[in-house]
Amino acid sequence: GDLQLIVATSAFGMGIDKANVRAVIHYDLPATLEAYYQESGRAGRDGDKALAILMYNTGDERTHEFLMQKNFPTQDELVAIYEAINEMASNPIGAHYKGAVTFTRNQVMTRIPDLSCSVSRGLELLEEAGLITINKNTAQSRTSSVKFLVPKQRREEYMYRGRSKDGNALLKLFNQMEEAIGLGLEFSFNPEEVTGSLSLDKTNYNKTIRLLEANGILSHKLSHFSPSNFKIYSIAFTGAREHSDDIELPLEKLQASFDHSIGRLREVEKYATSWKCRAAMILNYFGEKQEGGKCGKCDVCSNKNLISNSSNLQSL
Repeated sequence: GDLQLIVATSAFGMGIDKANVRAVIHYDLPATLEAYYQESGRAGRDGDKALAILMYNTGDERTHEFLMQKNFPTQDELVAIYEAINEMASNPIGAHYKGAVTFTRNQVMTRIPDLSCSVSRGLELLEEAGLITINKNTAQSRTSSVKFLVPKQRREEYMYRGRSKDGNALLKLFNQMEEAIGLGLEFSFNPEEVTGSLSLDKTNYNKTIRLLEANGILSHKLSHFSPSNFKIYSIAFTGAREHSDDIELPLEKLQASFDHSIGRLREVEKYATSWKCRAAMILNYFGEKQEGGKCGKCDVCSNKNLISNSSNLQSL
């Protein structure tokens, strides 16, 4: 009861369980009337008068439209993601790569720099289409990064002369990771995924990394947090790589879902811009009716003379 004002995201705000909240102010336009109704309902739960205020400016809906586009990729974007992860696995058309493919968001964005959709959403839709399966248990807490200090030819010579089976396997995998984003670039990965794919225990992995560093082959860094650009994914292909023209995607279902989301956003816009009883509009949206057609409490109902007063002020 000490704080008089709380600024919060909608998720945190919904978790505030206090009956005497006197006002809920929406600084941004919600994506749906359902969300606005639930969030504004945090106010006045003790039965006393309270305010629900929605601040709106023309163009506020563009943020939601932008975010929706990230969740509803085009066919070209989905095909581009599918081809990118196949290329990262060096998997040609008609071949079935049966191992796990581990990569970061940054590696995908490097291959598809103009990608506007979410990588995570794109992979989910490829899984829905039956083209891949996603390992949902991929650890995200630890991220390693490597940068090679010598050209690829020098690394191949090291592998040819090297006596360490683990070192050669690790170097071969690192070579593939670097090729996926471009030669000479630093790349990030999940060390637990790497050790798992190569059947290396932690001790041998660390020993092999130190050996490669001591021989001047690479530099290695370990951080405890994975930045969003280096979010790690692990997927497996369910079958042979298909030609881009033969890929079947759930586009009709996707388009219908996008249209539904846009339609709900337009209802919020209508609510914010129409000069009608607010309660009646919300009840009508949920298939109910306001008794008498007006609530008598909202800004529209309680300010009948607002338009005439505004006209008088303008004339002054």
